[in-house]
Amino acid sequence: YFDSQITSVYARIGTTVAPSFAVGARVSVVSVSGGEGMDSVVEGFHGLFGLSQSYREVVSRGGTTAAVRIGAHEEFISEDPRVGVGDPIVFAIWTPERGTGSWRMGLAAGIKVPIGSTSKRLSTGRADVGAAFALTGDFGRWCVDVNAGGVGPGTIEFFPGLDPAPMVGLAGSFGYRFRTTSLWVQLQWEQSPLRHATDTALSSDVYDVSLGMRFPLGRGVRGFVALTQKLVGVDN
Repeated sequence: YFDSQITSVYARIGTTVAPSFAVGARVSVVSVSGGEGMDSVVEGFHGLFGLSQSYREVVSRGGTTAAVRIGAHEEFISEDPRVGVGDPIVFAIWTPERGTGSWRMGLAAGIKVPIGSTSKRLSTGRADVGAAFALTGDFGRWCVDVNAGGVGPGTIEFFPGLDPAPMVGLAGSFGYRFRTTSLWVQLQWEQSPLRHATDTALSSDVYDVSLGMRFPLGRGVRGFVALTQKLVGVDN
């Protein structure tokens, strides 16, 4: 069980080293807090659509609460807010210059370098590796994206004996562009990395739907906001 708010601010830098090939890195700062002010928003959304509150009423509002029970490992955590550097990701991207009609494709691979604090639980303490394929179709104001990928996670230092399994995922999105803004909907499926470690809901596949909007904030700056809801296995 986990009740908290996670905020991440990241920057991505990259450069082209050959036609259609680029390398780069993403660095981030991560904050974990109690989510003061967001509890009412989440509870109101769940209540509006008749969704479970997932035991929110039995934990402190505006606080960080976590409980773990996997096999013989049991732990209850009530922590103060914390902030620190997240694990950076080093990546490479290949996007062929030529597409097929309105379709373009791309391949990406990356590794997460474990330098974040494990005592603050901002890093698992081990490297993760992953690869992804993206297919994009541009049809005037309409756009279609299909993404597939896989991740090989490392072990988790602060959960000894819990061995995450390699996982794959698939996502598809549809968008419509207006003059300055765009709206999109995305459906996503992914395996749980804990599917071999436990028989609880944490082992179930994840099915999500997201509704989002992109909009201009200023000269050369764009923002986006999205709402994501699980379709199956809301306790995962």
